[in-house]
Order: sequence, then structure tokens, then C-alpha cells
Amino acid sequence: MGYHSYRNIGYRLTDSEAACTKWREKFCAFDPGKAAAALQLPFDETYIYITYFGTQYRLRLADGVLEKQTAEAAGKDSPEETWTEDLFMNEALVLYHLLGDVRENPRKTGIWCSEADLDPVKVRSGNRTDPLLNGFASDFTGKVPELEEAALRLGGTRVPKGDSSWEFHPIPQVALRLIFWDADEEFPAQVQVMTDSGIGDYMHYEAVGCMIADLFELLGGGEVSLTEKPCTVS
Repeated sequence: MGYHSYRNIGYRLTDSEAACTKWREKFCAFDPGKAAAALQLPFDETYIYITYFGTQYRLRLADGVLEKQTAEAAGKDSPEETWTEDLFMNEALVLYHLLGDVRENPRKTGIWCSEADLDPVKVRSGNRTDPLLNGFASDFTGKVPELEEAALRLGGTRVPKGDSSWEFHPIPQVALRLIFWDADEEFPAQVQVMTDSGIGDYMHYEAVGCMIADLFELLGGGEVSLTEKPCTVS
């Protein structure tokens, strides 16, 4: 899961013509009814709207194109200039999966589980190596104050566990808990991300990894930020 989302960091959806075409065709003439009811989303005859990590997105129902409201929206005169199709791969995959995979009347179990426990390959093989988690832990080694400042800025709520732990809501119905242990004389820094074990009612498990990648980038532990201009990967 982590490798899949880690590999996507820095890539835009449009960097892969095949992926861009696949997802837009899949959501062409999308019926917003089920997703809107399950996630309590507004929609009209043209778009369905969803807020993700505090930024508004919309899916164009006619052709399946996802757009994001730009940071300069408040200063624009024309509403058509406040949206961009230039999305990162991870954020696009999260939103496509949320809108397409959410079940009617999705339920939460109230049981927190590690993101690794959602991946059947890792569960069967016992392979828990995750470049996404390891990279984030390395980035914040010895930097608990910086992590806490970033978590507060992102709207996190403190959780009493580890050296610095926080709960975030990418969307109101989905929560992620980040638990961070800083390095000491015996162990390197470690990070664990937990979610409700019923997350499958909302999205495919691989999309959870993409959501975690977005969380890490917004906290400053990734290579790019969702609010910055996407980089071109050669």
C-alpha cells in the first residue's frame, strides 16, 4: 500500500494518459445520488462537490473530470478561473475511489486498525516495510515541535499516545490517527497511521495509502505539497 502511494508522489494525474483516460471515462455521466447521500455532499446538474483536507473539489458529471479550487480563488473575478484540473495522482485517486466506492449507508466499526492491516498482501506475507512511513519518520526525527505545529495548522486534534499523536479528518466521515514515536538511544523514529477497520465501506484499501501520502505531504513530510505547483517527473 505504502509503495503504491509513495511511487505516486510528485506525479499529476495527467502525467499518465492511460490513468487519466481510465478514470475520466469511468466517471463519465456519473450519477451523484449514492455518493451524495452517503457522504452528505452537495451537487447540482453539473457537479458534485467534496471537501478534502480543507480544500474544495468538484467532479464534472458529464465527463468525469475532477477539479480543485485554487488558493487564489478569493481574488478572481471569474468563477471559471478559480478551478484547476491539475491534480496530483494521489489526491485524484482518493476522490475517485471515495465517490465511486462508497457504499450505501457506510458504517464505522469504532475499531482502530493499522493501515498495514488493510492490505491482504502484507497480512499474508508479513512484509511491513513501508517507504512512505519510514520516510516520514526519518523526516521528523528530532522534530516533534515542528510536527505538532504542522498538525495544529492542518486542524489535527491531539491524541494521548506516543510522543506526538493526532487525529485528522480528510473528510468529515473518515478519520486518520497518526502516532509518532521519536528516536531514542535504542530505536529509530517510528510512525503508525490508524483508521477505522470499516474504511472499506468508503474506499478501496489502496486509496487509504494515497490518503496517508497526502496527509504526510500536507504535514511537510513529503516531497511536494498539495497546495504547491505540481512538479514534473521525467
